[in-house]
Amino acid sequence: MNAFMSQLETDLQDVFLNLEEFGEEVVFHRAGTADLVIRALFDTPARLADPDTENSVVAVEPRLIVRSSDIPWPVSRADTVTVRGKVYRISRWVDEKLGHAELYLHHGGRL
Repeated sequence: MNAFMSQLETDLQDVFLNLEEFGEEVVFHRAGTADLVIRALFDTPARLADPDTENSVVAVEPRLIVRSSDIPWPVSRADTVTVRGKVYRISRWVDEKLGHAELYLHHGGRL
């Protein structure tokens, strides 16, 4: 592991996923397996859904940032997580092989 990757892993553990800093415990659910309690960073970033329109359309897409090694792969759209008492379905995910993954969440309704 190079110095950058080592520092990234240290920052992820010591700051972003630290329960006394930004991290919080969430529950990862997969049918047929035991629930996993993991540490994550919960974020609800807003983004322009269609920047080419006259009116600004803003979408809010909650996400979790987790250590890639803390969850079972491959992730499925059937998997869910409980965050702050709400159950979210995982709508999509990004794992760039840097030690962490982003899980994008959907609450309520169909995907």
